[in-house]
Amino acid sequence: MTHSEVTIFQIDKFWCFQGAPPKVSFLKKMFALLEKVGTTGVLLEWEDMFPFWGKLAGIAAGNAYSRQDVQSILQMAREHNLEVIPLVQTFGHVEFALKHEQWASLREVPDSPQALCPSLNSSMEFIQLMIEQVSLVCYLRTLSLLIW
Repeated sequence: MTHSEVTIFQIDKFWCFQGAPPKVSFLKKMFALLEKVGTTGVLLEWEDMFPFWGKLAGIAAGNAYSRQDVQSILQMAREHNLEVIPLVQTFGHVEFALKHEQWASLREVPDSPQALCPSLNSSMEFIQLMIEQVSLVCYLRTLSLLIW
C-alpha cells in the first residue's frame, strides 16, 4: 500500500474568462485581496481566452491572453501563494470551439455546438490536444476537467 498526499485548496474565486477576460492588472489586485482573505487556490476557466496554437489556433479569440499574459498571471498567483487550477472543458460546454466550422464534425448534435460526440476518436484527440497545450503553458500540478 502506498501513501499519497492530498492537498485541499480553499477556492474562493472561479473565473470564466470566455468573451471578456479581466485585465492582467485587475487580476494582480484581486490575487492580493484573495491572499489576504485566506484563499489558497483559484479555478480559471480559460476557454477561448487561452492562447491556443497550431491545430487549435482558430479557437482562441482575437482578444485572447498571450502566452506572456498567462505566464504573468501564473507568476502573480504564485507571488500571492495561490494555486492556479485551470479548468478544461471536455465533452460539454465546448461551444467556444465547436462553433467553428473546423471542429463542427465533432458535435454530438450537428446543429448544436454545445457538446462533443463521445463516440468519436477525434473528440478524444481534440480533448487531449487542449489538455496538452494548457499543461505546457501552465506547468500544471493540478487540473480540473469538467465532464458533463
